Amino acid sequence: MKINAQRYVIYLLQIFTAIMFTFPLYWLFKTACSERLEIITYPPLFFPEHPILDNFMLFFQPTRYGGAFDPMVNSVITAGMSTIFTIFLSVFMAYSFSRFKTGGDNLSFFVLTIRMMPPIAAVIPLFLVMKNVGLLDNLASLIIIYTVFNIPFAVWMLKGFFDDIPVAIEESAYIDGASKLKTLLRITMPLVVQGLAVTAIFSFIFSWNEFLFAFIMTREAARTLPVHLSGMHIESPHGIDWGPISAAAIFASVPVFAMAMIIRRHIVRGLTLGAVKG
Repeated sequence: MKINAQRYVIYLLQIFTAIMFTFPLYWLFKTACSERLEIITYPPLFFPEHPILDNFMLFFQPTRYGGAFDPMVNSVITAGMSTIFTIFLSVFMAYSFSRFKTGGDNLSFFVLTIRMMPPIAAVIPLFLVMKNVGLLDNLASLIIIYTVFNIPFAVWMLKGFFDDIPVAIEESAYIDGASKLKTLLRITMPLVVQGLAVTAIFSFIFSWNEFLFAFIMTREAARTLPVHLSGMHIESPHGIDWGPISAAAIFASVPVFAMAMIIRRHIVRGLTLGAVKG
């Protein structure tokens, strides 16, 4: 009986936690599907009486309510490309730190210090550099900046994953005549695919949500979705129009959610694969 009671308590806590996390998402979706009068009705309605999709359509229209399709494409490109470059560069750096102790502790710690630096401290120098090379209001500038700031995090994440792979496995490949590069690509990489998935999703989220550099480095052509959403003027004569804002927030969450769903099989395993052993 005591075991069953504990099990029921755990189930109730899990259900309560799930409701706490999903209710804001439900309310956001409900607001996006409701008319303005239903949104401001008191007491609030838990289900829209007359569901509409107009708020979602406004997201793609070039008006003060929307026109966010191009910024969304820009965000997908910058976050996606920076994630690809981050993983590509970080794999070789992390592997060299893990297996060959490249640079000793000094170089690996120097890489980590880049992540410690407050991003706002680098805004003015990076702005001047991008201006001098003609990359202001260009997606390339954001891709470069996001890659530089994501690499330290990715390197230390992947280093932990590589440390967990027994060296004897790679030594067996060396005995069979495999080169170091071939061993990394065909033996070690498949063993840390979960770690790669977790590192990629975190790098993508960091780049997708980044606002400061995107706000400073872009104007119109390369404006990303967070910058666009922050500048949306959605006030009507009756107050703030929460419907289009909620619809925009949903669209802004879709790419990250989709990426997480695609690699969800690897996330749970990857979160513990590189854990520090006590």
